[in-house]
Amino acid sequence: MNNADVWNEFRVDTPEGQGLVRPRFQVELNVEYPTAASVLGFYEAVVEVLGHSLRFVGTGSGRWRKRTSKTDTYMPTWCAMPVLWPRNVYTLIMQDVDQGVGDVEIRIDYAARDVKPPNPEWFKKIVEANFKPPVYLSKLSVAFPIDHPLVTSLKVGDWIRSLAALQDESFISGTAGYAIDLPLNPPLSTQGPAARARTGALLQAHPGLTCYSHLSFGLALLQWDREYVISKGQAHPRPYVTRANWLTILNGSQVELLGGRELLQDQLERLPDVKMEQAGAALLLQAGPAPVLGNSNDLASLSNYRAVAQAIKPVTLQKRFFHPMLSQQFDDFGLDTWFNALDKP
Repeated sequence: MNNADVWNEFRVDTPEGQGLVRPRFQVELNVEYPTAASVLGFYEAVVEVLGHSLRFVGTGSGRWRKRTSKTDTYMPTWCAMPVLWPRNVYTLIMQDVDQGVGDVEIRIDYAARDVKPPNPEWFKKIVEANFKPPVYLSKLSVAFPIDHPLVTSLKVGDWIRSLAALQDESFISGTAGYAIDLPLNPPLSTQGPAARARTGALLQAHPGLTCYSHLSFGLALLQWDREYVISKGQAHPRPYVTRANWLTILNGSQVELLGGRELLQDQLERLPDVKMEQAGAALLLQAGPAPVLGNSNDLASLSNYRAVAQAIKPVTLQKRFFHPMLSQQFDDFGLDTWFNALDKP
């Protein structure tokens, strides 16, 4: 869907023209122990297709500076000689504006860590005392403009399949599809409530959307589960995916929890538009030939998304793990309206 008139409904500006609400096509990948090469590869792949639009740089402090040859060295430098967690999590944000929210963004939260074998002492404590050690993960996300050629031509799926992060053995999960975003810190604080209310209303009306920044789930994609640890015979957290989307990307452990690839294929074969494809360490489920917004009054428009949602339900985050920051427009009723549109059979 690339009709500019339709997407205008999803754009809200301040009187000065700064973005308060913006639609985008969003890709988010989560990896427990990403290699430096795959993090840098993600950055370079994004810059290759969006580089001319990424004009401002931030490191998570809320302050922006113009992109320069010096700021372009941040990610290569961090990946070349990272200071391992817990001392540092490297955050890099680049977008097309320095106020409000824009049409283009890359965000990398890189918790650089050495891969260590599961701790045998942890296994005993988890089984006997429900001990829950800390968990960490790295997030790689990019927001494409709705009218970007990769999106309108539907070649963005091929672009995602080529990313090195999907080859990482500790890949957790990922999603890609239509999204909406608004600033965590709006240009004027008085403008925040109206922007959040508008976003909440749009999400309820179009359940094919998501909002990564204001539907926070923290580190919930990795959880300590006693039965899972026992079944694995080692101390490793259970991996989850946030919610079904146009592209829902699972790792091998999740496929096993769902009964294996063949069983998953059997559940989805009644909908010929739902495709399944292996890409490195990941399994991609594509819910239809193109992403959709969906309509809460016409759930048939989300039939492919709902089929994927039902098939992956055991490895999907439960609604209680979403902590929306969208004011009264996205209270429990609003969250139910958005989440249950895919959750119901």
